[in-house]
Amino acid sequence: MDHAFAAQERLGALPPISRAELQAEAAFLTRRDRKYLVPIAAAGALLAGLGPGVRVLEIDGRRSFGYLTPYFDDDAYAAYRRAARRRPDRFKVRTRLYTNSGDCQIEVKTRDARGRTVKHRLPHDGTPERLADAERAWLGRFPQVAPYADRLRHCLTTRYRRTTLVLPGGSGRVTIDRGLVFALPSGEFRALPGHLVIETKGAGRPTAVDRLLWRHGFRPVAMSKFACGLSLLVPALPANRWHRLRHQLAAATCGGHHESVAVPPCHRAPPLGSAGVASGAETGAG
Repeated sequence: MDHAFAAQERLGALPPISRAELQAEAAFLTRRDRKYLVPIAAAGALLAGLGPGVRVLEIDGRRSFGYLTPYFDDDAYAAYRRAARRRPDRFKVRTRLYTNSGDCQIEVKTRDARGRTVKHRLPHDGTPERLADAERAWLGRFPQVAPYADRLRHCLTTRYRRTTLVLPGGSGRVTIDRGLVFALPSGEFRALPGHLVIETKGAGRPTAVDRLLWRHGFRPVAMSKFACGLSLLVPALPANRWHRLRHQLAAATCGGHHESVAVPPCHRAPPLGSAGVASGAETGAG
């Protein structure tokens, strides 16, 4: 059975939602996130269980969008180590390139006093793997990032394709990432061709999709793409709470060395959803 085709068929049957509607109903820049690592073989059955009223982001007839995301840390991996130790002052800095249009944003993620993820972003000009002086000055406005803003350098890139679902009444948003690749600036990479990363985003309570995943035996995992990618590719770093997940990912990934962070050959696969890559402003999400 072609499990990817079954999942694509389920997604194709969902009604569409536009980017403007998504941003109005379910932007969730301050939110609770839950991530799940799900085999593609399970995707069709999961999507069949979606209740009525779920819509899929569609732009110009496309329902699958390409993302290239460079991350930044200092030479001592301060951001990684704060995340590994679950420090309340942890942070994440990245740029995000929407690969069809070339549009790019710089983003910083921090935690608020209630432990929720808060995301701030600005348009980014120039090479995605480099930060401009003005952007470093902007990052310095965030207390968690300020001590490191001048020392941040490109340390990891992820690439994947994303489909975004919006739950009824704006009660939550779900992203489905397929074909995930982690790559170091050196070109060393690990690819995850047989699994999806499903992330639910909402105001706090579990969404209907969380409960659906639980019924199928899937539980949330502490899976930051930034942290898991570095943990896999820089094994000298402490794994801490990702120790078990690192072993699971190591068994599920293929890897090697590539001259750039472009998708390596072992990762090329048909997208989950319609073919094509959206313009850079497609989601405002994720």
